[in-house]
Amino acid sequence: MSKNEAEKTPLVLAAEALEGELRRFEGLSENLDRAPMNSQKSLQRAAEILKEVADIDQGMTQHVQHLVTAVTSVRARQELHIERIQIQARQLQQRTEVFQALLECYASLGQEAADLNLMIQEIASPGSDRTSNMPLIQGRMNGVIERAHSLEQSSTADGFVDIARQADSIRQQLMGARNKLTLLEQKLSSRTTLN
Repeated sequence: MSKNEAEKTPLVLAAEALEGELRRFEGLSENLDRAPMNSQKSLQRAAEILKEVADIDQGMTQHVQHLVTAVTSVRARQELHIERIQIQARQLQQRTEVFQALLECYASLGQEAADLNLMIQEIASPGSDRTSNMPLIQGRMNGVIERAHSLEQSSTADGFVDIARQADSIRQQLMGARNKLTLLEQKLSSRTTLN
């Protein structure tokens, strides 16, 4: 058996065997059509062809059974893979839903962080008299920092490290902004005490 034949599946081997027998059958049928039946020798030859055709026909029945068995085996393999694919499809759907929920949380955090950043810029602008908003901003900021930390942990636990890194980045940025806000509050407080 050659290397190519060794690599062939039972389905291919069964189909090739059936095809080979079918070609032999067709060839003998054509020979029988062309065979003259006008002498003892030609009649004897036609009888031999008929016997060979009958033998091949019987062999073809076996080849058809082998092919049916191979097709049944292929179908069983396909069904096994279909079950696995369906399980994977359900897992993909679940993972996509988890990812979407985490992504929505991240987008919400990003928007809140941007809003807080604008508020801080307004307070820090020269001549601003919005220091009364500082405790409110710090409270919101602490809440967003906690949510960012929670999102980081959830994302890590669910295996979505890219969202976890992004949530941690927002948390780090807000912690830095919170420190600057505290320094600004102390600076403005010391100006008020000096006046």
